[in-house]
Amino acid sequence: MADPSRASALSWEIAIPIATNPVVLANVALLFAITGLIVAALLAFVLAMTGSVASIQPALEWTAAATAGLFLVSLVVVMIMFGNRLPLRFRLDAVAAVAEMTDTRLKLAHQVTATLSRLAGRFGLAGAGLIAETSAEQTIAWNSVARAHFHPLLHTISLSNGWRTVLILFCTPQNYAAVAGAVHTGLAARQVHDFPNPLPRLLLFTFLVLLSSMALFALPYVEKDGVFPALVILFFALGAVWLEPRLAWIVLVGLSWTAVLEAIACAKPRESLFGGTYRAYQVLDMGDWITLGLAVAGAGFLIWLCAGLLRGRIRAGLAGEMLESGRPDG
Repeated sequence: MADPSRASALSWEIAIPIATNPVVLANVALLFAITGLIVAALLAFVLAMTGSVASIQPALEWTAAATAGLFLVSLVVVMIMFGNRLPLRFRLDAVAAVAEMTDTRLKLAHQVTATLSRLAGRFGLAGAGLIAETSAEQTIAWNSVARAHFHPLLHTISLSNGWRTVLILFCTPQNYAAVAGAVHTGLAARQVHDFPNPLPRLLLFTFLVLLSSMALFALPYVEKDGVFPALVILFFALGAVWLEPRLAWIVLVGLSWTAVLEAIACAKPRESLFGGTYRAYQVLDMGDWITLGLAVAGAGFLIWLCAGLLRGRIRAGLAGEMLESGRPDG
């Protein structure tokens, strides 16, 4: 087995062009495209559930335009702030590959956000600084690298786990060969293990969350008041699956909120047109009972999912990947 210590002293700094580097542009464009598709899909789902089908096409067009606009504005802002240069420091050792931003402005912003994140965590607002935590420094252990893609013409090396690119090593023309050799050494020293792809599981849970949330938008007698808690449940459940498991606490609060609203709506006395009063549960038809049954079944699944996420039996996408990428022992 190759000796991984050969990579222990390899480090370098580089300023990457932001608007003119094809690798940076392609990755940023892909990020915005995926974000736009997710937002468009969620908007279409919510509009369909609330009966605003005619608004879906304009919403999709608006989302596409907004995504493209934000992409261009982000490039302009970054170019103005950093002069079209993103300063990075890379380090390869016997255990992992690490990339960090060296600009003092970025470090200060990260420190402020991280502090706010820790304070928010004490109040139960977990995940508030997750994006800042992942962007300030990227680390992937060699044992977590499933594949390395070498691009000598672009002087880059992409390190991937079981399903996506985690870290891109931007090299200089002078040190590319040395970095490539260090990467080969690190990969040769990996412990042999499988690299499971979590994407099918995450997509399955996403589909089940959408399916379980559908009936919550159509609960009898709370169509108007129940839309907002249903949105809270939907978005935070997806966030708990993909980002941070502790967001599941907000899903449980949203389910309790919905249950209280439905109980009050069904038990509240109402004036009859024919005289006297009645309670909504006394006049529910078969369709209403089916909707309630589906809502209860969906809520049961969401409670099971939240319990699994909070107890660690089910691993969230990004939070679990952060744990895997930084592990030193595989």
